[in-house]
Amino acid sequence: MSRVLLVEDDANVRDALSAVLDGAGHDVTIAHDGAEAVRLAPVAHPQVIVSDVMMPTMDGPDMVRKIRSMPDFRQVPVILMSALITTPSVPVAAMLRKPFAPATLLEVLDKLGAIIVEQAKEQAKTNDEESACPVGACEARIRRGIELADDQEERIQRLQRLGFDTRLAEQLHDCMKGSVAALVRFKRTCHCSATPQRARAKPSNVRM
Repeated sequence: MSRVLLVEDDANVRDALSAVLDGAGHDVTIAHDGAEAVRLAPVAHPQVIVSDVMMPTMDGPDMVRKIRSMPDFRQVPVILMSALITTPSVPVAAMLRKPFAPATLLEVLDKLGAIIVEQAKEQAKTNDEESACPVGACEARIRRGIELADDQEERIQRLQRLGFDTRLAEQLHDCMKGSVAALVRFKRTCHCSATPQRARAKPSNVRM
């Protein structure tokens, strides 16, 4: 299950949602407002943020902007909740209109959780490939980046068919394509393909 940062200023709603999420097996960290959530994010390292929109001290959208400004959370999925706001001012994975059935939130989290787990596995595979073949790191990253971008495009299509807001997923897809393009440019300038030739040439100059 996912690590969830639950941000809600209403004690009754906060306690009810926390109980539901705990009961479903999620690891829940609670924040009473946006400012507290910003302080807790680096400690809790959430995989998903579930937040109210209108809160004292710092509202949900401002909190999301601050947390996403941190390098580790630039692509963290966010689910916003509101009784009044229907159009979020920041990219979100879902916008839930209060009141809503707890099963609705759990369904969204389940879908996001499957994507998070799959992305974690893909990243681990990428890391293994790069560590096993450091000389060909550029080529491995480019190939894997293309695969991840293609997979992300398929996820977007699946989410769109299910009726989910895919703006955040589309932003991630654009970032993936930009990363691949940057790696291609880097490979052209670093000439890493010549490295193994230089490395192999050294032993031939050593006299026995």
